[in-house]
Amino acid sequence: MRISFDHGGFQRGALAVVALGSAGAMGSALAGAGPMGAAVVTVAAAALPLGRAALRASREGRLVSSGLAALAALAGAWLVWWTFLDGAAADAGLDLMGATAPGFLAGLVASLGLVGSSLRITRDEVGEAIDAARPELDGAGLALCERAAAAAAKIRAAGAARAEGGAEARHAAAELEVVARRVVLEIVALSRRQRSLVREASAPSATEIDARLAEIDARLAAVTDAQAREGFARARAALEDQQRRVAVLRATADRVLARLHTDVAALEGAALAIAARGGAATAQDAAALAPLADRLRGASGDVDLETEAAGELASL
Repeated sequence: MRISFDHGGFQRGALAVVALGSAGAMGSALAGAGPMGAAVVTVAAAALPLGRAALRASREGRLVSSGLAALAALAGAWLVWWTFLDGAAADAGLDLMGATAPGFLAGLVASLGLVGSSLRITRDEVGEAIDAARPELDGAGLALCERAAAAAAKIRAAGAARAEGGAEARHAAAELEVVARRVVLEIVALSRRQRSLVREASAPSATEIDARLAEIDARLAAVTDAQAREGFARARAALEDQQRRVAVLRATADRVLARLHTDVAALEGAALAIAARGGAATAQDAAALAPLADRLRGASGDVDLETEAAGELASL
């Protein structure tokens, strides 16, 4: 689980809530409104940026949490007015100074409603994938996955740091994070496949097959019965098939490992380039990473084809 907080968005929103709440209270006082009218205007003014933040959060599926937080904060702002003006005549006018303090404090309380729209609690898909793969991976494979995860985190941090440039920049940063996460998940999946190939190529090992071939050759040299020699010859042919299959699997595993090293290094290079370039995240950043994810997915398909070919070779 990953927890993040939009500090910049919260600060800007809080400033707007406090400013509008205070302006609503002072405007009501200048217009000669009573305490009840000033309270209504203050809460309504503070609700505008809260509603905007909740609407923006709803596009990410966080409408309920942000909406409830906003409503609770507005209720607290109303309570501030109730406390300050308890006992005041409903139709009595407010002077400017008398309205400023409760308006400002009500705005401060209402600004807490932005917590719901600024706080993001999401699944850590990358961390979960690496934890699930950990029992299957060796030290080298796990290190590759962790390097890829660190590069994706660097890309995410760089995009988030520049997501304050407007809606387009936020969209580009979100798209970049999705693509970087997809690349890492493909790397983890391919790492698991590579280790599966290594295990398949190790049972039996090349040394064990050579020992069995040597034993068969010794028995072939020792026996003179034709049927026995024919049986040992079939056994030798089967071992040779195993030997060819193991060689194909071992070569495929080596090629996959080389691909993993290349693609992890490419992801790290992209992370460094994005972090060093500065400026807002762009759609081109995500577009540049997308082919890497596609190549990794294609590599998984190639591995399956080569494994099937090795099986067919062994059955010939």
